[in-house]
Amino acid sequence: MMYIIHSGVKICGIFSKEEAAKSSNLRELLGVRYSLKAGCFLLQNARLDLRLDNEGDVRALGGIVPSKPEQISGGSNNPEIQEQVVEIDDFCLENNIDLHVFWTPREFNKIADYMSRARLNDHYSFLLNAKMFMELENTFGTHSIDRFASSDNVLVSSRRYNSKYFEPESEWINAFSCDWRRPG
Repeated sequence: MMYIIHSGVKICGIFSKEEAAKSSNLRELLGVRYSLKAGCFLLQNARLDLRLDNEGDVRALGGIVPSKPEQISGGSNNPEIQEQVVEIDDFCLENNIDLHVFWTPREFNKIADYMSRARLNDHYSFLLNAKMFMELENTFGTHSIDRFASSDNVLVSSRRYNSKYFEPESEWINAFSCDWRRPG
């Protein structure tokens, strides 16, 4: 998933194996929810024009579909989708985000579609062998932060990490750009 939250700010993430197996409609809504959470610091007390190329999700979120602008929509008969719609709505209410949802044709959504697949073939998502990691822990003591990780492969017990892409739980993006001497 990838969303442009603010001019120049892109949020990219990866779904768990369970989430990746869900329908495209549900994954799109999960992506919206996770992006709202990740970009909350930019979106609080603001209007957000959200453009999706998934007509079903636009309708579920009460958005506008150009072919039927007079049609009132909102919610879903699918319990999983409805749960995400409620979560998104609640999050927006809690953070005073004025959400406006619009359908956009797929051909105008190419960057988001490309970025949504970027991490699937990410040749830079390395994971240290578990045995080697334990050997390093035994030799040097407990590590407090994993400088090269993501939410799905962080090894340190504190679950603190730096990621290549923006993730809500990540403490920093691009470990080479932060001060490793800071406490932590």
